[in-house]
Amino acid sequence: MNNIVEKNLELMTTRGDGSMVDLMIDESLGGNAHIWKDYPCGGANFRYDPETGEIKCFENLQNVPEEFKGFPAHILRIAVNLKGTDNIGFYIVNYYPEELPITARVNLEKTVKLYNKNHAFKP
Repeated sequence: MNNIVEKNLELMTTRGDGSMVDLMIDESLGGNAHIWKDYPCGGANFRYDPETGEIKCFENLQNVPEEFKGFPAHILRIAVNLKGTDNIGFYIVNYYPEELPITARVNLEKTVKLYNKNHAFKP
């Protein structure tokens, strides 16, 4: 696993400013992100480096820190499992990789695949 993918996964799996977990805790579910396989979905907006695919922060547009406002934005559609207690968590449904520059796309594809394999609930 390369450094970029490791950094991305850390930002996706830990709590703190700019983390995916903290953003999704406050995110409304359903709405524009709809439902996937009976799981409500939310959108996780993020800013990323277009050269490397390193995710700089997860944040809604109005809350992006100044230092990251110049980076392009993208979104992950994330299913949320609220059923039971054993399998609660997130699963990245899609993220529209065709819209990304090639190097960023490769690193983000690796990030999503590893996240879903090692950290996501099993749908």
